[in-house]
Amino acid sequence: MILALIPGLATVALQVSLLFVLIRKHLVTRFPWFSAYTGYSIAAGILRGILLHRGHALYTYAYWLSEIPYAVLGIAALCEALDKVVRPFYVVRAMRLILPATVVTMVAMAGIHVLFHPPIEQSRLWAMVLAVSIAVRNLQVGILIVLVGLSLVLPIARKQYAVSVVHGFGIAACGMLISGVIRSQYYEKLIIVRDFGPAVAYLTAAVIWLRSFRRREELYGKYETPSPDFVAEMRKEWSRRLRR
Repeated sequence: MILALIPGLATVALQVSLLFVLIRKHLVTRFPWFSAYTGYSIAAGILRGILLHRGHALYTYAYWLSEIPYAVLGIAALCEALDKVVRPFYVVRAMRLILPATVVTMVAMAGIHVLFHPPIEQSRLWAMVLAVSIAVRNLQVGILIVLVGLSLVLPIARKQYAVSVVHGFGIAACGMLISGVIRSQYYEKLIIVRDFGPAVAYLTAAVIWLRSFRRREELYGKYETPSPDFVAEMRKEWSRRLRR
């Protein structure tokens, strides 16, 4: 039981430190949704830890029901971060479609998955929570893939805080989805990965966030967005590429 608590307690400790850094650096107003997500994660993590330690019968209900606010705040924080990364490049109109297109695509994929692979022997409530959870994980992975792809063709400032937010969510989602596959296909095997995979994946995300927000942010020189000269050069470059 104590072993099962360690990843969760470590994650809560890291997120308390992260929230302190966000407040100390006056980043709460710049990342309001991510700050709200971090605060909620601390409270939910403490509640889950207490119920798990006491072996309370309500733990399962508390765990899954707390996933709904996690999903809402997580999506808001993730979209907030990706918008900050991509917004400087909105001079190219097609870039404005990236976020909504990614959201629609990944949510649709999650819906198709649940439609063709419905939860076995689950009530409507748990089926709905599971569907929302899958949709959120798909969205997080999808946005991570989009960001990596954009980084290959755009001069994105990779050490900005918003990029690390996307990386953290994406890596955590990858770990949780892999653990979910293992849980459904190899339940009696790979027990460590099955039971500790999601917690370790989320712990990794917390490490990424704390490490990023503690250091000095590197943006576009002194500015949060590219300079007008940079934007003009980018317009010319994209026009040249589109004419090929």
